[in-house]
Amino acid sequence: MPWYRPAERAPTIWLVLKTVAHLAVLWGICLYLLPRAIVGWQRDADLHALFFEPQHALAIGVMALASTISFWSAMLLAVAGRGTPARVDAPRHLVITGPYAWVRNPMVVCGLAQGLAVSLYTGSVLILLLVLVAGVLWHFIRRKDEEKDLQRVFGRNYELYRRSVRCWMPQRRRWAPAEPEAAISAQTLRQEMGRQRRRRRR
Repeated sequence: MPWYRPAERAPTIWLVLKTVAHLAVLWGICLYLLPRAIVGWQRDADLHALFFEPQHALAIGVMALASTISFWSAMLLAVAGRGTPARVDAPRHLVITGPYAWVRNPMVVCGLAQGLAVSLYTGSVLILLLVLVAGVLWHFIRRKDEEKDLQRVFGRNYELYRRSVRCWMPQRRRWAPAEPEAAISAQTLRQEMGRQRRRRRR
């Protein structure tokens, strides 16, 4: 059974509620419970934390920015994509607007930034190492599977998006697919052909 399964048709409010619940569980575990356990273990093991003067303010700023963009991205999956961030309840439509027009995986990028903010706030090098390992594992293992699933579901539309938008580094400019050219009417075509014949006669 494929891990990527498009969500069942449902009212937008239900998709939004499921997305909020998904974020609450994910953030609660990854940004609170797990870091708290690591910091507690560090204290019991008498491992020193690293602190510098402005780091709490920097950590709060990074966390606020990353959480805002991550929440925005998740809501787009629910409203525009008609799904949730979960792969087994995934969007039915390809989302390429908002943060997705700047980077292909804004929720992953923001998740790692949130982990960095936690490591800064607590001064924990172990949390920082865990964030780095998570990023490497996602890039070399999880990313390939996700891209194969998206290619299978969305076909050439995703292939164009994948080739046009970077995985990690945001674009300098917001990406948007080229607008299709308008159909030419028969009358316009006849007029253009007439102009070309007149030019050739000259």
